[in-house]
Amino acid sequence: MSNQNQIKLIKNFDIKEFERLIRYFTQTFYQLYQSKGYKIKFASHLEEAIFEKMLIHYIDHARSYNLIVNGVCPYKTLSWYGYMLAQEVYDSQNNGRKLAIELISTSIICMIKLLKQDNIHVEESFHKKALAMVLSEMHGVCTNDNDRTQFGLGMNGLYIMFRAMTICKKQN
Repeated sequence: MSNQNQIKLIKNFDIKEFERLIRYFTQTFYQLYQSKGYKIKFASHLEEAIFEKMLIHYIDHARSYNLIVNGVCPYKTLSWYGYMLAQEVYDSQNNGRKLAIELISTSIICMIKLLKQDNIHVEESFHKKALAMVLSEMHGVCTNDNDRTQFGLGMNGLYIMFRAMTICKKQN
């Protein structure tokens, strides 16, 4: 696809909103996990790489579903960002899997907070189930353990699960 056609797919993409949502994720993560004694600071090169990877994924997503992006979807941004960060650290040393769990949890917590702002209530057990399903998928992707992925839920599944809740509310 030419650059011109790619630009048409994302012509209404608000990069400042995209950046704001990523800051929201990062601030939420730091608030949640600094209280546990973590002294984590995401490396700027990692944040930049994930940022670029997400923009490419936005374009690929729009192309795959023949969409024109008319804004930044907070659920895409928050689920994809947390998942992509988690993927990067999952198999690393120094508690990478534990950090991956906390990154996915942060995505879920951020999206649940957004739903609450729209008066959409999510049952407490939902967080744990969604987390377990995403981690099942991530385990298979990161370790090439294909037996585990059949019960998993990847970053696009995480996104659509939360996005569907907002659509259901609008139709009621």
